[in-house]
Amino acid sequence: MHELPVVLLGLGSVGRALVRQIVGNRALHASEYGLILRLLAVTDRDGAVVSFDGRGISDAQLLDLIAYKEGRGRLADLPAGGRQDDLAAVIDVAGQPGAVVVDCTATEETAPALLYALHKKYKVVLANKKPLTIDQEGI
Repeated sequence: MHELPVVLLGLGSVGRALVRQIVGNRALHASEYGLILRLLAVTDRDGAVVSFDGRGISDAQLLDLIAYKEGRGRLADLPAGGRQDDLAAVIDVAGQPGAVVVDCTATEETAPALLYALHKKYKVVLANKKPLTIDQEGI
């Protein structure tokens, strides 16, 4: 079984849909692909929930986070969460060798964090095209 550590930037409608897909298809991923996706951190505009033990955020907690976000909650306000204003720092704390950073935000402000992830040799997946449209030389 191959475990893939994931850091998710953005828990809006696209990010929540991705989390639902991951949680809902765990058995398929394991049986068909020998794959376990471990979400190590999820972020929203100003907050983050991070798994500090490296085992990942539990499916039950992920589903609770989705329900909380659908009620317009902020991760910064959760006891299990915390305020964040530096996505690169979240990636630094949560990332592990072989990590995949997934950007499901709708902002170009993730560009520095994505470049940091690439510097750490993590894989980067974008559902958001905005970071690709800015001048990256000054970052």
